[in-house]
Amino acid sequence: MVALNSTEALRRMPFFRAFICYGAGILFGRLVEMPSSLLAITDAGVLLLSLVMFLMTAFWRRLNQTLFPLFLYLSLFVLGISSILRPLSTHQKIAFERSGLETCIGLIADEPSIREKVIRFPVALDQGQSGDRHYPISGKVMLSVARGNEAQSFRYGDKIAFKNTLQPIPPAFNPQQFDYKRYCANKNMYYQGYVKTQDYQLIGRERGELLVGLALKLRHTLKDKFAKFVTDQEALSVCAALIFGHRSDFSNETLQVFSETGTIHVLSVSGMHVGIVFYLLNLICRFLDKIRYGKVFRFTFIMLAIWSYVVLTGMAPSILRAGLMISFLLFADWGERKYASLNSLFASAFLLLIFDPFLIFDVGFQLSYMAVFGLFTLYPLLNKLVRPRYWFPRVALQLIWVSLSAQLFTAPFALYYFQQFPTYFLVGNLFIALPSTLLMYLGILLSFSPFAFLNAYIGLGLVYLCKFMLEGLYFVQKLPLSVISGIQMSVFEMILFALLLALFVTSWRMKSKSMLFSATLCMLLFSAASAYYSLARWSFKGIKVYNVQRDLAIAFIDNGKVSLISTFDSLNHPRLKMLVWPDLAMYTKIDHVGFQQINRVAGRNYTINSGFGKLVIVNRYPHLPALDSADWIVLRNLRTMDTLDLSAIRPRRSIIFDGFNTDTVISQLRKRAGSADVEHYVLKDNFAYVWEKPD
Repeated sequence: MVALNSTEALRRMPFFRAFICYGAGILFGRLVEMPSSLLAITDAGVLLLSLVMFLMTAFWRRLNQTLFPLFLYLSLFVLGISSILRPLSTHQKIAFERSGLETCIGLIADEPSIREKVIRFPVALDQGQSGDRHYPISGKVMLSVARGNEAQSFRYGDKIAFKNTLQPIPPAFNPQQFDYKRYCANKNMYYQGYVKTQDYQLIGRERGELLVGLALKLRHTLKDKFAKFVTDQEALSVCAALIFGHRSDFSNETLQVFSETGTIHVLSVSGMHVGIVFYLLNLICRFLDKIRYGKVFRFTFIMLAIWSYVVLTGMAPSILRAGLMISFLLFADWGERKYASLNSLFASAFLLLIFDPFLIFDVGFQLSYMAVFGLFTLYPLLNKLVRPRYWFPRVALQLIWVSLSAQLFTAPFALYYFQQFPTYFLVGNLFIALPSTLLMYLGILLSFSPFAFLNAYIGLGLVYLCKFMLEGLYFVQKLPLSVISGIQMSVFEMILFALLLALFVTSWRMKSKSMLFSATLCMLLFSAASAYYSLARWSFKGIKVYNVQRDLAIAFIDNGKVSLISTFDSLNHPRLKMLVWPDLAMYTKIDHVGFQQINRVAGRNYTINSGFGKLVIVNRYPHLPALDSADWIVLRNLRTMDTLDLSAIRPRRSIIFDGFNTDTVISQLRKRAGSADVEHYVLKDNFAYVWEKPD
């Protein structure tokens, strides 16, 4: 095959250029703060550019070929800015945060998540109430309701009125902690609230989108049917997630084994699952092509079936992508046109961003498109390297190339978001390929089978198949160095890594020396950036006092040696895992962290001598002689009646007021510290205290 030059390749992918320009506009509009007045300007800019393009097409045909593409790409860029600015609450005149209302009213916008003590769900607000008056409002918030007897009463589309307890979602208070505020902001949610059972009222039922409501009902019906025949709870959870996208009943151990073996994608209904359904339907309906109008019926039936499955499984970005690309494939087959896979990939991305510009920030969207981009670009090249003569080794090698292509292109994003890399992902994916496919087909058979005696055998088969699959994954997980954790990657490194892969594959496909030179340059920059950031982490010497609310966690870090002192009873405490582990993993393996527990009992003070100085922890009652020559003093659990002369205790570094103190006490202590001109730091509702030893 003759290698294409870059110009010809781009000419064959018009939607690549459209996606790049529109996506760049979305990113620009989201990352650069803009006043509301610019929104009208961007709208006017789109209209003006559209008018210019129309006039050029109608009257200035000589300029059409040169200037028309430029104006088109510029208009897409401006349209991307406008599409992301318009939904933001800062540009909404009736945004609820400016309303000051007593009661908020809205629709439950997704399936409720039932937890031990609360039920959580997003609410799309449309009304507010103050006294007897109602006002229109807008915005999407996350609401938590205390669990009572109504644990199962909330459904998608229900209309709920609740007391306005909404507060801004707090940011991450610890280094490397999962930033829930940013996660919600990428879904255009900025507020959350908690209400008790007496502070809300359901005032309407099932008023959401009809198709979504029906799909959720069908999903619950299918889960109830599966629960009758799949008697093992772990197997039921895997089947429910794999077949129809229900992922609320997983144990932490099950999620961890899939994550650490690189097979977590199996638990999310994705393009692979939609592709399996499409292959099965296409195989079953192929005979229709032999009858009159059979081909039309086959296309129509498969299209309806695929999109019904997309809606049923939750319409995640990866599922929508697969649905769109299969639709493009069906239309190409119907019209007997050549299917351009890469152009279809970017066309689906462009259409999804037109529908919801916030999808570009969705991790699932990014991983799905990078995986498929790897399959469409790298896999064909790898597949030509070796062609085994016999069927079994050929299929096995193709599975290896598929897994390698997808994993390699998702690696930059996976490393950035999850800070770990499963070293045996090839083994895990090879092992799980056949069982997961069989699970899909057996699950589809169970979904449609009306025969109870047959369903019992299918359910038994699903249980044994799930147990076999899980036992194999547990074996892979326990292999030495099965996962490399604590990998830290900056945004700059992630972009360089992804660009390096894209340029390398492009140079291979096009036999381009300039692309290879660019890939080499990217590799050098990536290596230099990685070396710089790694050196900065490994050479860190200092103390970190983490924000763990009413508890305490202090890390002493010295060139990769880490000691943690905490009021938690174990290094494996769930809150330490969530709030502290991600940062400690930057410097050493968690197994190598020294741990010491201290008591929370009032009156028990601690003096800790480290290589960086003396740290004293005061628990309610200060013992002044112990505070002499202290470098840091942590004040905890103080009461308003406690008398503490801060001018008499002057640590060399700082006094730290942690989250175990009340707001009233902290306010008094801040005033005293300010009057005495004492260096101090408030840990409550604030970022972790970080001190680094100067060189």
